[in-house]
Amino acid sequence: RWCRCRLSRLQTPRRVAPGDSVTCGAYFRVHMQPKRFPAAAATVDWPARIVAHGEGFVVANKPPGVQVPPTVDNTRESLLAKVEETLGLPSGSVAPPHRLDVGTEGLVVLAKTAEFARYF
Repeated sequence: RWCRCRLSRLQTPRRVAPGDSVTCGAYFRVHMQPKRFPAAAATVDWPARIVAHGEGFVVANKPPGVQVPPTVDNTRESLLAKVEETLGLPSGSVAPPHRLDVGTEGLVVLAKTAEFARYF
């Protein structure tokens, strides 16, 4: 789902969404066996894991075995994706000003605004 335009000197990746047009000769990277995080499955009570949220932030209790930011090959089984889905936020609306390792459980503060991220 990532596309790199061969005409670009920097080869900046971008996510391709349904309905996007792609230039002729574009390079595609397809992950046939994406990295999986089964701990992010539907068995987790995600609404209960949202500890607090305000205008510029969300505090979530991350379970062990879940990646904080999405990986390039798996954007759905991450803390960011699950928080956005739980709160009904559009994709890309929260960002992690800090992270916890995959195996670590604990509170993670997520920024909803650039101003909060700079402050944090």
